[in-house]
Amino acid sequence: MKPDGTGREQLLPNPIIEITAISPDGAFVLAGTAVADEDMPVGLVAFQLHGGTAQRICNACYGRWTPDRSYLMLEWFGGGAMDAGGKTFVIPLRGGRMLPPLPPNGIKSRSDLDSISGLRVINQPSAVAWTDLATYAFTRTSVHRNLYRIPLP
Repeated sequence: MKPDGTGREQLLPNPIIEITAISPDGAFVLAGTAVADEDMPVGLVAFQLHGGTAQRICNACYGRWTPDRSYLMLEWFGGGAMDAGGKTFVIPLRGGRMLPPLPPNGIKSRSDLDSISGLRVINQPSAVAWTDLATYAFTRTSVHRNLYRIPLP
């Protein structure tokens, strides 16, 4: 929309559950959306913002690009069939493309991931790399609870 609020237009054709990332070049958005699938009703889809077809990335995952446009980083929620809990999968991007070559229905198995040329794995969940994969950040959380019940008046 324009700064004065006029000229509104719909950004994406599908109902979106959550937008997870916008590509560094501003051409794509990664979003969780409803997909037709027998195992998982929600998938991560890359939508082109200026026309073109949407590309399904994977089911039950989270994705983001590195700011230097070199990698697409994916994290699966839990383990499941992917057996990938606690890992970040790093897919190299080549030739200035924002999406790697993927199967038509997206990544559904570890063998789909392993077939991607140059795939790297960081053994931490939600890892974020900025310029290279030698240095990355991740969040580690722990919960400490009171083991005793103290009655309050």
